[in-house]
Amino acid sequence: MKKSLIAFAALGLSTACYAAEPGGYIGISLGQSTMDSGVSGVTGTGSLEEDGNPYKVYGGYNFGNNWSVEGSYINLGVVTTLSLNSGDTFNYEGITYITLVDGVRFELDGSVITLGAKYTAQLNNKFSVYGKASLASYSVDNTLTAPTGSSTDNNSGTDITVGIGASFAINEELAAHLDYDTYGFEGGDTTVNIVSLGMSYAF
Repeated sequence: MKKSLIAFAALGLSTACYAAEPGGYIGISLGQSTMDSGVSGVTGTGSLEEDGNPYKVYGGYNFGNNWSVEGSYINLGVVTTLSLNSGDTFNYEGITYITLVDGVRFELDGSVITLGAKYTAQLNNKFSVYGKASLASYSVDNTLTAPTGSSTDNNSGTDITVGIGASFAINEELAAHLDYDTYGFEGGDTTVNIVSLGMSYAF
């Protein structure tokens, strides 16, 4: 009987519930982004890359009733790169363009700051899922480089961003997170989708 009680106690410890308690938290995650720049039909030696490796740092406060307020900073890095040489062609918004010189390169990079609400549903002792809706302030740089020089055009504004995720509680303070977020620019005409994996610390 004594051995059975000890085994039962050990089982209880191993399945302890780590549901979020009221308090603050911080976290960091690394991800993979995909973007539809609107460019297609690249020919010749031209190349188009529409992905990147962003990172996110975030923090928030959990009210203990499934709701949290959360803010984040996302460094998108370079999310689109279009490289062209003389004679290469590409399509953009229904128009076909031809490149007249070698060494033309277009890059899009930027960052986003968000603030919004997060709702978490506890599935069992350690797993939970959540959804987020935030107001996002973005700054995006479009850089064109050619043999004659380079120029950068900045585009900034605000939009609504949404995301979903899942969390696994390692202990009372640490949790692993898998997130899917989408960020819209220029009134939603351009979007960046990010899948990221990270850790959070509750205090």
